[in-house]
Amino acid sequence: KFLDVYYNDVEAWLELASLYLSQHLYQQAAFCLEELILLQPQNHFYHLKYAEVLYTSDNIPLALKEYCRVIELCDDYVRALYGIKLCTHKLRNPSSPASSSKITGNTDSHTLSVLNELATERLLHVYSHKKCAKDIKDIIREWLQDS
Repeated sequence: KFLDVYYNDVEAWLELASLYLSQHLYQQAAFCLEELILLQPQNHFYHLKYAEVLYTSDNIPLALKEYCRVIELCDDYVRALYGIKLCTHKLRNPSSPASSSKITGNTDSHTLSVLNELATERLLHVYSHKKCAKDIKDIIREWLQDS
């Protein structure tokens, strides 16, 4: 009832989304995050949370679009780059025939390959400039090259 009266209360929508996520009610949480995106479309964090909820609820094509939107709003955001890699992998390699019809969407395999390569390139660039142990960089590089 609070949000019926104070529709523009961003913190209330975020709190409600968090409560729904804690109860594994992903459709309701997605609705709250959609409302947040309507209120503040330039906030990359809301797009990221929305993409993660979509990925969790197995709406992979829309999750991929939202992860790309996060990158559009905030260059080299590591969580979004990993999200793109996960989505492109899942879209290129559907686990079962039943899910492949739901997952395909409108994205062709060439576009998925290009997105995967770009995400890999950007992640390698980000990690090459971070100060961390060489063995960790090697593990990350190996995983990115294999996926």
